[in-house]
Amino acid sequence: MYASSLNLKRISTAKPLLAILITALVCLSSLAFVSTARASEGSVTSSTEINGLRVVEVELGHQHSAAITEDGSLWMWGRNYEGQLGDGTWDDSLKPVKVMDDVVSVSLGAYHSAAITEDGTLWAWGQNDYGELGIESKYGSGEPKKVMEGVTFVSLNGYSSAAIKDDGTLWVWGVDCSENIDSAQMNYHSNPVQIMEDASFVSIGSNHCAAIKDDGSLWTWGDNLRGQLGDNTTVSHSQPVKVRDGVKSVSTGGDYTAFITNDGALWVCGGNGYGQLGNGTGEDSATPIKVMDNVKSVSLGDCTSVVLKSDGSLWTWGYNLHGELGDGTSADYRDEPARIMDNVTEIFVGNYDAAAFTEDGSLWAWGWNSCGELGDGTTADRSVPVRILAASSSGDATGRTSMYRLYNSYTGEHFYTASAAERDGLIAVGWTDEGLGWVAPTSGDPVYRLYNPYVTGGDHHYTPSIEERDSLVAAGWRYEGVGWMSAPASTGVPLYRQYNPYATTGTHNYTTSKAENDTLVEAGWRYEGVAWYGIG
Repeated sequence: MYASSLNLKRISTAKPLLAILITALVCLSSLAFVSTARASEGSVTSSTEINGLRVVEVELGHQHSAAITEDGSLWMWGRNYEGQLGDGTWDDSLKPVKVMDDVVSVSLGAYHSAAITEDGTLWAWGQNDYGELGIESKYGSGEPKKVMEGVTFVSLNGYSSAAIKDDGTLWVWGVDCSENIDSAQMNYHSNPVQIMEDASFVSIGSNHCAAIKDDGSLWTWGDNLRGQLGDNTTVSHSQPVKVRDGVKSVSTGGDYTAFITNDGALWVCGGNGYGQLGNGTGEDSATPIKVMDNVKSVSLGDCTSVVLKSDGSLWTWGYNLHGELGDGTSADYRDEPARIMDNVTEIFVGNYDAAAFTEDGSLWAWGWNSCGELGDGTTADRSVPVRILAASSSGDATGRTSMYRLYNSYTGEHFYTASAAERDGLIAVGWTDEGLGWVAPTSGDPVYRLYNPYVTGGDHHYTPSIEERDSLVAAGWRYEGVGWMSAPASTGVPLYRQYNPYATTGTHNYTTSKAENDTLVEAGWRYEGVAWYGIG
């Protein structure tokens, strides 16, 4: 798309020399990852919506995903060949389809799904080859079927299901936790079986389970070949065994377990073939290992670990074949934690993908996307977080979004944003409002936003090229997500890109004006072709 590629050699390591005002400008312009910013504390400037309704909960499965909106509607998208979307069809969907109303919680397995409605009724649908739906029929269902009443919590994974009732009893069905799907003989239950009392939380892994009781004690059972039960042995157990007291959260993965103790410490145990324990050794451990402190929540994929710390930072490690680490690399795995995002409030993890809500209400996803499970309207895997289910409130009914253009007279940088709140925040600290830059569509190809922290005053760059984005990230630039969308070249209005070889910041300019482009080129700027396309 470009006449020439970005020159990475222009990156400078000069230390900031500007006054305190410039420091304030840098702090605001170097936004921590998300593509919109808050004008003031507590003011939400972006939203994640489906059909005009705010999304309040997200769940990821094997190749399908779900969301609950503020009115209790359940929406699903992704793979559907076993009816796991619950819309009465067996057709995959790149866009959310509505399944049912009055939903308060949802959980996804490999090819089945379950939801709890406001009255405490548990519903399930999808594959039922191993009794994972917990219904009388031996056949699967493309629509929700009633399983039981009085349910407060549900957890699915693989071909297994578990639920906690309002009396604290824990019930399981489907494939036994101690079974492997490749086993010649598998034991499974078509109807729910009670296994524990006084349970407050349960998590199902590929072949083991973990539960927390009301008193904070952690119990595990199932396969223990890799030490995933955390009881200092590799002996499997068909019934729950107590592992530790003082536990407030637990998550189970393919062959390992992670839990958070009351003091905020994160502990892991089990398989470590892809560095999923995060201790840098690659060796299994039947004894829980402490990884980090100040942890708010943890969620495990098959072999990928995602952690949200109390300061809002998101960390990942483990398996990375489909980009599930979200770090923009192509490495097969990473065996130590790396910081990926900031300002995160909640995390969600599927088998090979992940998602996160940020403080401004936006939702970001990354990883495996072969059936559109990320919800970005494509089937391309994402190695860095991309924004999904973005509200179109900034655009009009025809799908148009106003792109604001601002100028920093202290650094020479032009900045572009679809967020009126971000625009106003920058104006408040001295940036010049240069009005409407162009009009962008609310759907199309993403334009990525990056920030260079190495130059005085900082510098933003925008590109629709995944290759250019990844090259900049590899060179140390910070990826700040999808800024906006590009219209098709055949119908769009071109945005011309120019490069200033005389500056270390404010190096690029983008404009729909051919006259502005020509003026800059005459002044010595280098024309780099059409960057992307707006709409008329």
